[in-house]
Amino acid sequence: MIKKIGLFLCIGVSVLMSSCKNEEVIPNLDKEVRLNFPFEYWPSNKTQFELSPKYTHLIKFNKTNYSGLTSIKLYSAMATEVVGDTAELELFNITDNTAVANSLLMASTPSLSYQLVQSSNIINELPNKEIDLGIRLKSKKGQFVYARTPVLVLSRN
Repeated sequence: MIKKIGLFLCIGVSVLMSSCKNEEVIPNLDKEVRLNFPFEYWPSNKTQFELSPKYTHLIKFNKTNYSGLTSIKLYSAMATEVVGDTAELELFNITDNTAVANSLLMASTPSLSYQLVQSSNIINELPNKEIDLGIRLKSKKGQFVYARTPVLVLSRN
């Protein structure tokens, strides 16, 4: 009987000790995170960059909040109303009052045919701190140009 109790206690302590081990849990992270600027459609006929309305800004964005990032790209569907015009769109760091380098997107389309355009990898162009981001849009010739649903795509390997 004493042997059975000893064996039972030994097994119990062993199970208890193994269940209390600190295990490193690595969560499954999405390979891609999409941050949409909250507007469906935005026209402009300005020849100087015009900042998107305040309610469309990405507030308190910080790339360091996303572990393991290898790429950040800006995408937008863009169109021109007049053949020969060019729509230009860029990501704007509102906090530091500066355009984000290498984020400029351009499209010249036949009469309101939308074209999906993407930037190069701008991960190194964004600061390692919390910032507010907006979109700026302009027309080369002062005719109406359009941007639809700009999105920042954050990618991990």
